[in-house]
Amino acid sequence: MHLVLAGGETGVLGALLMMIWFALDSLVERQQWWAILNLWGSAIYGDAVFRMGLGKASLAGGALHVFLGGLAGAGSGLVLGRLRRFSRVLLAALLFGALWYGMLQYGVLRWLHPLIERMTPQPATLLAHLLYAAMLTRIPARGLRLAEQERTARG
Repeated sequence: MHLVLAGGETGVLGALLMMIWFALDSLVERQQWWAILNLWGSAIYGDAVFRMGLGKASLAGGALHVFLGGLAGAGSGLVLGRLRRFSRVLLAALLFGALWYGMLQYGVLRWLHPLIERMTPQPATLLAHLLYAAMLTRIPARGLRLAEQERTARG
């Protein structure tokens, strides 16, 4: 269970890092920093988000992104948490990040709202998933710390 928790925690942190990256990319592209959050919010509010500013659509989009990032992290924790050599952890994390990118871009996001996949900024999204993958490399160490804390708490 500690690997799932370590993965979920790491996935949430990775999702937050991605959100920062997207906000910076939006500013560079001379858009509002919350543009990507509203785009993700279209999964809940539909096309109305294109007339909305910073607000409930942004919050909903951010929450959806953090939820999906945590879910993916929890799943990856089961695999990455068992690896010990950093080179293998890094390779597996990069592969997982690429797989997650593909699943989101060509499956989940298209299913949630077709415009999300079409309007997602490239190559910023691919780079964001590389940042996410880099964050996943902390899962084995975090899993070990959580297991040690559990052993200590049990006495």
